[in-house]
Amino acid sequence: MVYYGTQTSVKRPGALLIGIGLVVALFTGVAVAMAAGVLEFSFRTMGLISGMVTIGIVIFITVPVFYKAKNSTKVIGTIADFATGEITYRSSSGSLRRQAAYQMIVEYTLNGQKFSGIKIDATSTKMPEVGTPVNLLVSNNNPMSVMTPKMVRFNAIMAAVFFIVALIFVLIGIFAENGGGETHTIQPGTAEADEYILMASLIGGGLAALFIIIGLIVSIIRAAKQSSSALKTTGVKVTCKITDVNVNENMIINGEHPIRLTCAEPEGTQRLIKAKGSVGDFTVGDEIDIFVNPQKPDKFYADMESVRKV
Repeated sequence: MVYYGTQTSVKRPGALLIGIGLVVALFTGVAVAMAAGVLEFSFRTMGLISGMVTIGIVIFITVPVFYKAKNSTKVIGTIADFATGEITYRSSSGSLRRQAAYQMIVEYTLNGQKFSGIKIDATSTKMPEVGTPVNLLVSNNNPMSVMTPKMVRFNAIMAAVFFIVALIFVLIGIFAENGGGETHTIQPGTAEADEYILMASLIGGGLAALFIIIGLIVSIIRAAKQSSSALKTTGVKVTCKITDVNVNENMIINGEHPIRLTCAEPEGTQRLIKAKGSVGDFTVGDEIDIFVNPQKPDKFYADMESVRKV
């Protein structure tokens, strides 16, 4: 069994940051439009805006999942192991509680090649039973990216629920009278309004741009890593012998040290591999399997689970 600690990580940090940036940009635009006199603060306006924001959230969250499911191959895999940790939540009384959570680790065969040690990107409070068959959806673009039909069904249910909420907001916006929530704290065209518009544009626009830029950077890095791991299927397998091990003992990340490995291929090509681990995990002379992109030989994927003590 693998222990992975408290489940607190965000699975799509780049997309989440971009989404936050877009929401901040939307509300900044609304605030500026109200100060400029283009929009009037009312139940109708806020209802329509809330409905549009909710619809945008639904599209942002669900469309990538449905797209991935459509471009996947159905296979039957096996639960080979599971990672365990805990989730934290607040009860109805407000007290903080913890509960065990489990993450399936599966193996499956696709196009004659066996894949193992693949973690499903979801957790459950029910302990998986090792050896149980499980239906999987394997991405056609990256055979190491896997989800289950249950995850797609849950996504569809949540999309329906949020669309209903969005529809309620929109109906409120359409049928609500303008009077009830009408208020004007800033008169359009005044110096106060101009100052508010400038400050809102600078602060809100700057925050939105910051979230979006960071989100794009994280997404690009994640996409590069996924593309690298996909080489395990498409790349040329080469055995590389470790010639140097450099452990940064002054830094610890999640209980592990950053490690830089230098390895040499049989014909002499040197490769630099970044890894994490403890002192003694890797030694000079150990062998590791790497998968090289035949079109771009400088691109490769190092299978850290293949390290063999020689």
